[in-house]
Amino acid sequence: MRIKVRSLTLEQPLPHFSSFHPAFRPNMETGDGDMGQANDLAMEDDNCEYLQLADAKRAISGGREVVSASLVVPYPPGSPILVPGQVIDILILKYLHALDVREIHGFDRERGLRVFREKALTRVLDAQKSAAEHGGAS
Repeated sequence: MRIKVRSLTLEQPLPHFSSFHPAFRPNMETGDGDMGQANDLAMEDDNCEYLQLADAKRAISGGREVVSASLVVPYPPGSPILVPGQVIDILILKYLHALDVREIHGFDRERGLRVFREKALTRVLDAQKSAAEHGGAS
C-alpha cells in the first residue's frame, strides 16, 4: 500500500459527512436528505457546473454553499466522500487534494468537481416555498 493511501485511510480518517443542502432536505427537522431528487436535478447539465478544487475553496470561503452534483468515490479506499446534494466543506476539499490515487469516480481531474449552479438550487428552494405556501408538498 502506498504511504499516502495508508495515511489517508488509517492515519487521517475520511471527512465526516457535512450535510445535505436545504434544497434536498424534505424534512428540515432531520439531517435526512433526498439523493434521488439531487440526482434527478443533476441529470440536466444546465443545472451543473465544474469547479476546480481551488475555485471551490474560494467560493466556500466567500460564503457560497457549494453542493455536489455527483457521487465522488476515491479508490482506494472505495468509500464515498460526496453524494449528490451534499454541501462540500473545506475539510472535504483538503482530503480530495491530499489523495494520491489514480481513480476518483465522479471527479474529473481536468474540469474539477461537478456541482450545482446556485440558480438551480434557488429554483428548487423557491418551488418548495411556493408549494408550502399553497399547502402542497415540494
